Amino acid sequence: STFAFVKEKILILEEKDATPDVSNLIYEILDIKPKSISLEGVAYEFRDGKRTLLVSGVASTRGDLISFRDQIEKTPPFEKVDLPVGVFAKNTDVSFTLVVRGSF
Repeated sequence: STFAFVKEKILILEEKDATPDVSNLIYEILDIKPKSISLEGVAYEFRDGKRTLLVSGVASTRGDLISFRDQIEKTPPFEKVDLPVGVFAKNTDVSFTLVVRGSF
C-alpha cells in the first residue's frame, strides 16, 4: 500500500538523521592522539543497531597504545574501547585496530 511505502521511507530518513557526523568523531580522535601514535585509518560501522568506530594505526610502544585507549574512553561521546589481545605480543611498533563504542 501507499501508506506502507511512505512509512518505510520515513523510517529510512529517520535513520539517516540519526547517523552521527562522523567527521566530528574523527576530529575528536585526532585531538586525543599523541605524537607516538600514527593513524592509518578510521572507519565508521553501523551494524545490527550498533555504531562503532574502527581506529587503526601503529603505536611507538604498547604503553602509548594503552594510554591512547584510556584517553579515548575518558572522552565523550566515546565510552568503551576494545583493544585486541594480540597487541600485547610486541613492546614497540605495535600495529592495532581499536573498536570504539559510545553514544554516537
